[in-house]
Amino acid sequence: MQVLQIDTPFGILELMLNRKNLVAAAFLDQSQLLGSICMTFQEFMCNEWLLAPQGSEFQQRVWQECRKIPWGQTLSYGELAERIGAPHASQAVGSALGHNPIALLIPCHRVIQKNGSLGGYRWGTNRKQDILDWERHYPHLQWKPT
Repeated sequence: MQVLQIDTPFGILELMLNRKNLVAAAFLDQSQLLGSICMTFQEFMCNEWLLAPQGSEFQQRVWQECRKIPWGQTLSYGELAERIGAPHASQAVGSALGHNPIALLIPCHRVIQKNGSLGGYRWGTNRKQDILDWERHYPHLQWKPT
């Protein structure tokens, strides 16, 4: 397993790669920094990552559908549940998103409550708002996971 750390506008992001597959990406506290930053944020964004998150069949369905939410847009937990064919499973969708192992590239930050409030985010709601604001400010950019 290869571990890389990059500095993003939202904090240090640690990437875990198994061969060429990205299996996890998590935000760290400054105290968790292992060594030097090995990749720029621009390099991270331009890389075509092969995503290989580990999770249940239900989680995989949620994460796959979540990846279809357009850059800078949001969807409610209930709408995402409907899209996967489980219209009464919005809480289970929220739980699956809370276990998302790949920050940013599986854009769980784009899923909000139906009343427009942010809801939760594994790495903090301030960071969730920062990422959403950043995506809206830079509509020409895109992540490139495959």
